Amino acid sequence: MTPDTPTFTSVAALVSEKIEESGKTIEEISYAAGMAQGALEFVANGTMKLPFNSISRLAHAINTDPSHLLRTAMHEYAPEILEAVEVGLASPVLSKNELALLDSFRKIARGRDISSVVVERDGLLELVLLSKSKGEKCA
Repeated sequence: MTPDTPTFTSVAALVSEKIEESGKTIEEISYAAGMAQGALEFVANGTMKLPFNSISRLAHAINTDPSHLLRTAMHEYAPEILEAVEVGLASPVLSKNELALLDSFRKIARGRDISSVVVERDGLLELVLLSKSKGEKCA
């Protein structure tokens, strides 16, 4: 594993963490994800594998990046396929901290298409987000 390779957690750990962070009930999440409540509970406790065709809907329901959830599932369930896909597509793999930064960026954007300006001074990083439609600073 190289320094740029993210540390993968289990699908169960990721899903249960995101369920807890979401503030939603299992019923709300399972409905939004199009999954039976029992199936979601089994995925969250590691008893059942997350079906690949449920990844996108579940990721949106628990406010996480679908590609991160997909990569985590592939790393756990089919690591040789993940490796082939990553090599074949030469796509960047984000670390857990990079994903957290991206998640924060998306939460601040609240669905808007915004641009960013990064200012670094003495090791302190300030990220200024500007709404493209109005040129206003986002909080």
